[in-house]
Amino acid sequence: MSEGATENQPQASEERYTQVWGNGEVRCKDYYDMTTYQAIEKAMTRWSNRTVLGARPFLENGERGEYEWITGSEFLKSIKQLALALKDTGLQKGDSVGIMVINRPEWQIIDHACSSQGYVLVPIYDSYGPVSCEYIIKSTNCKLIFTQSLTAPFLKEACAKCDCVKNIVILDTVQPDIKFIEEMNKKEVTEDNAISVRGYNMLYTPLMEKGKTLLEADPDQRIDDPSVSPDDVFTIVYTSGTTSLPKGACLSHRNMVAGRRCLHDRISNIPGEDDESKQDTYISYLPLAHILERSVEFYALTSGGRVGYFSGSMATVVKDLGVLKPTVTAVVPRVLSKIYSAVTGNIAKKGFFARVFVKRAMEAKGKEQNGGKPISNFLKNILANVESIFGGRLRLVFNGSAPVNPTIAEYLSRCMGARIYDGYGITEVAGVSFAMDWPDRVYGNVGFVLGDVQYKVKDIPEHGYSIDTNPLKGELCLKGEAVFKGYFGDDESTKRAIDSEGWFHTGDVVEMDENKRIKIIGRVKNVFKLQQGEFVHVEDIESEISTSKIIGQIMVHGTMHMTSLAAIVVPDKAALLAWGRETKPKGYTATSDDKADYEALCKLPDTNALLLKDIRTILEERHRKGYEIPKMIHVTPTEFSVDNNLVTPTMKLKRDKIREFFSEPIAEFQQKLTS
Repeated sequence: MSEGATENQPQASEERYTQVWGNGEVRCKDYYDMTTYQAIEKAMTRWSNRTVLGARPFLENGERGEYEWITGSEFLKSIKQLALALKDTGLQKGDSVGIMVINRPEWQIIDHACSSQGYVLVPIYDSYGPVSCEYIIKSTNCKLIFTQSLTAPFLKEACAKCDCVKNIVILDTVQPDIKFIEEMNKKEVTEDNAISVRGYNMLYTPLMEKGKTLLEADPDQRIDDPSVSPDDVFTIVYTSGTTSLPKGACLSHRNMVAGRRCLHDRISNIPGEDDESKQDTYISYLPLAHILERSVEFYALTSGGRVGYFSGSMATVVKDLGVLKPTVTAVVPRVLSKIYSAVTGNIAKKGFFARVFVKRAMEAKGKEQNGGKPISNFLKNILANVESIFGGRLRLVFNGSAPVNPTIAEYLSRCMGARIYDGYGITEVAGVSFAMDWPDRVYGNVGFVLGDVQYKVKDIPEHGYSIDTNPLKGELCLKGEAVFKGYFGDDESTKRAIDSEGWFHTGDVVEMDENKRIKIIGRVKNVFKLQQGEFVHVEDIESEISTSKIIGQIMVHGTMHMTSLAAIVVPDKAALLAWGRETKPKGYTATSDDKADYEALCKLPDTNALLLKDIRTILEERHRKGYEIPKMIHVTPTEFSVDNNLVTPTMKLKRDKIREFFSEPIAEFQQKLTS
């Protein structure tokens, strides 16, 4: 990373910035001057005989079998077939095509078939709810939508008032989809329920057969539309807004290819690019509707890797891991926190000597990872059980969505036998901007700026952030080829986000250390003063509490009228049940009903005291000031989930919704903690 010499002039007298850092030069301009389809075509032509996409088919007994794979040439052929078939439906360059499909190989085929023709793919995620989905479909004027049996009924509801949709294609390549279609087309069912008149008027397989016929008629024809430019919109990704309707970020082909190039610039350890025997295997389970998963899969496929898709349920991911044995995966902090709680909880149950040996194994692994002598086979075998959960071959874990707690990252990187690679990305910048250097194992930050990206930090004195402090703090601003074109149909939001000089104001607050590593410490809107005038950064506090073995989720609450913080706490179910059945707190009688027991324990004063003490202990160990430690909590068995609209699909807290949902305890906090 090079340090720029230019000083940025503030846009207004009250705005101050740091100097500009990062390399603003486009070092591989020829690589940017291509569409995403052309990038995939180039990769699949190079690795035509490699396996690239895989999934576990259904067996006759309803179980999933071993992974079945298609090669690069087969993938490219499928893209071409679908592209020709879609063109035959009358779609024109620039038309929007929706997709409401969970991760599976067809997602990639659809994505790049649309890319080849200049259609704008719009991912629609059912967790947004029918109102938001209807809004997305209408505002982007989707002409055709891909769906599957799992989401088809929901999509019908969302499309009820969307006259723009002319065709809905149902995937029909696996048993659940086929069964759903057969049920809809039964003779005894009224004609109004048949697929052809329910709005689901097309099936994927016949569409592909049509494309095959068109391709065979002229095998040498050019498939992609030559008028599609790298600067055309490739996709509109709706950000999962925490307060209002989602906003559609318009990302060009150039943005996506630039994001891929930036990531490739940092990750030098790619053993499979030139050696097929060392080809990386990536497991896909995070939603492809969001930019993190889509960017990482694009990167994997254009770097010689292959992608194996999960079986469609988070409950079976562990089985998928065992069968696939991936070398690379992506996670969000919530996943890492759950793994950490499970691993440390299981170790705590072991005998004294077992715990001692685990501790020694972890220490030895840490020394090995930092350049010390290799861990002994005896100690290595102690950690093997944890590594085996992930298939035993995992070497790289991408963390996205939010910063991972450093304690959790360092711990899991040792016991998982994999490098946890923290970074920073955002939908509006194609998912990738900062990442740790490969040899750098200093956790608690998102690393250094990636190639071709520039950044600066904005002074925000009204929130207690200053570029004059050490370490300096402020709002992160980005510039480069990966920065999006703007929000779809929302000029006002675009102008607020991208200034006249092309700088994107992320809304994320950062802290920079002496080596210019960046640490994300919160959102501008999630900072407030308490009554005594002290600024509080709640996300930083919540991150530290996430190391708790008994707390599953937490939202810290405070206002300018309160003298202390409070929190809504969701206990870790397994840990709380174990504590309750062992200690038998007053007012609790254990039963065989885990759900009832968990709910009963959440109501007990002893549970409240236990969790409050745990929070205090964790924060005091991290030398938090008194006003940063919650004085009151409300314990609830209700998990913050996408289904109850308390988190976004990327697991970010919807603070306003949580405060509304828990309005009674919030009111009590404000009454008792306001002097």
